[in-house]
Amino acid sequence: MNRELLNPFRSDYPEAIENFLSEGHATTCAFNPRGTLLAVGCHDGAIVIWDFDTRTVARSLVAHTNPVSMLSWSRNGRRLLSSSIDRSLSLWDVLSGKVLNSFTFEAPVQSSQLHPRSTYALASVYMGGAVLIHLESGERHVLSTVTDSSAASSSSSLSASSASSSCSSSSSSTTTSSSTTTTAAASSSS
Repeated sequence: MNRELLNPFRSDYPEAIENFLSEGHATTCAFNPRGTLLAVGCHDGAIVIWDFDTRTVARSLVAHTNPVSMLSWSRNGRRLLSSSIDRSLSLWDVLSGKVLNSFTFEAPVQSSQLHPRSTYALASVYMGGAVLIHLESGERHVLSTVTDSSAASSSSSLSASSASSSCSSSSSSTTTSSSTTTTAAASSSS
């Protein structure tokens, strides 16, 4: 009964934009695992790390020459993986602002992701599929996909023919058992 009346029209959302990023046009963004830093990939290839608590730019990173396509934080928030359509992938030490390792591909890198518990990253390369990269040794493994339509159709026709043969064998056994039942019923009635 002594409860204050709450204003039903009051909003917890800001009525105006408090701050904005004047560093360039953002193409991608990602929060660190704790939610305190926001990495923003820009159209000019720059990466801006914004301190979400103080609402200021904590660091600017420059390694790409074309738009940044994807950003991925490490589990502990100390490293950042960036990919770009300039065909490169870079692993950053966020505290020092230095590139730890950089990889170049034959085509633009559309997407990338750090493995949460190991030193691997996965990159999706335009018209090249997925590539698994060991970040320390640089060893690459192209993940195979079924791209040949004839291989896909032959495997589907193989499974369809085996399914039809199993259906025909079960239907013939059903026919045999039903004729046996009919014969048994006819002999018992006579």
